[in-house]
Amino acid sequence: MKNNYGSVYKMKDKPRRNPWRVVKTVKDLEGKSKRKTIGYTRTKTEGLELLAKYNTNPYSLNTTKMTFREVLEKWQELHFEKLEPRTIGQYKSICLHFEPIKDIPILELTTMQLQELFNNLELSTASKRQLKAVLNQIYKHALKMDIVTKDCSEFIEMVKKQAIIERKVFTNEEILKLWKYKELEFVDTILIMIYTGLRIGELLTIENENIDLENRTIRGVIKTEAGKDRLIPINTEILPLIKNRMRADKTHLITGMRGKKMAYQRYHTIFSNLMEKLNMTHTIHDCRHTFATLLSNADANKISIAKIIGHSSYLTTEKIYTHKDIEELKKAVDLIKLQ
Repeated sequence: MKNNYGSVYKMKDKPRRNPWRVVKTVKDLEGKSKRKTIGYTRTKTEGLELLAKYNTNPYSLNTTKMTFREVLEKWQELHFEKLEPRTIGQYKSICLHFEPIKDIPILELTTMQLQELFNNLELSTASKRQLKAVLNQIYKHALKMDIVTKDCSEFIEMVKKQAIIERKVFTNEEILKLWKYKELEFVDTILIMIYTGLRIGELLTIENENIDLENRTIRGVIKTEAGKDRLIPINTEILPLIKNRMRADKTHLITGMRGKKMAYQRYHTIFSNLMEKLNMTHTIHDCRHTFATLLSNADANKISIAKIIGHSSYLTTEKIYTHKDIEELKKAVDLIKLQ
C-alpha cells in the first residue's frame, strides 16, 4: 500500500462480530499525527473496500456526525498545501477563535450559534470580517463535499463597535451566594472566571501542566490577537478551588463526566441551569465583565488590568514577563475583596 494510505488488521482481544479494524494516520489542528479509526468490518476484504472508499472521499462515511473540528482539520489539510509557513501560522491563529464550536456536529450548528460566537469575540470589526471569510471558506468546502446543505456563515452580521452588548455585573451579594454554594457542581468554575477574567473558551482549554500553584499563575490560554502569551495570576481566594480541580489522571482543569475536555455547548447548558437554580440572570461573559469591574473598583493599576484581561488597547513591546511583572499582576488580582 502507499504511504499514509491506511491499514486493516484483525483484533484478537475477544470475539467480535466485526473483528477487522480499519485505521488511518491523520494530522490534527496542531499538525500532530494521530491514528483515526475509520470503522470495523466482518472481513479483511470489506475493510480494504472501506479504506479505499475513505481515501477516495473521506466525507462519504457518516457525515451527519462530523464535528466542525473534523471538517476544519480536513479543510486545513487541503488548503494549507498551497500556502507559505507564515501564512499557515496566521490561519491557525485565526482558527483558534472557533474553539467554542469545534466539538459540535457541523450539521447541528445554527446561524444563531455562530452569531453569538462572533458577538462575544473581543476583536476589531476588521478581524471579525477576516474570521468570517475563513468560516465562509470552510462552509464552501463542506458544501462541495455534500456535508452541509447551506452556508450558515452567510447570515452572520458584523456588530458595529458602538452597539455594545449591555453586560450585567455580579453583585457582591450574588458572589457571596456563589461562595455559599461552591460545593454545588460547577459553581466553582463561575467563581474562577469571576476572579481571573478568563473567557470561557480559555477556561475550557487550560491544561493542568500550565498551572503553577506555587507561583499562582496560569499559562497557555488561547493566544488571542490582543493577548499573546498572556499570563493569568491566580487570586488567593480561588487557589483552593483550582487546586481541588487538578487531577493527576486528567489533562484539563475543566472536564466532563468521562474526564475529557468539556465542550462549550455542554458548559453553556450547565451555566444556564445554575443561573436558574441560584435565581440569577447572567451570561457567561458577565463573569469576565465582573472581574474587570472589581479590579477597577479596587483601583488596580490600569496597565496591570489590561495585561491580565488581554485587551487590544494594551500594546506590549516585551514578550517575556519579568518577576516584577508577575508580582504586580498578583498584587492586582489580590485587591479583589468582597465587602
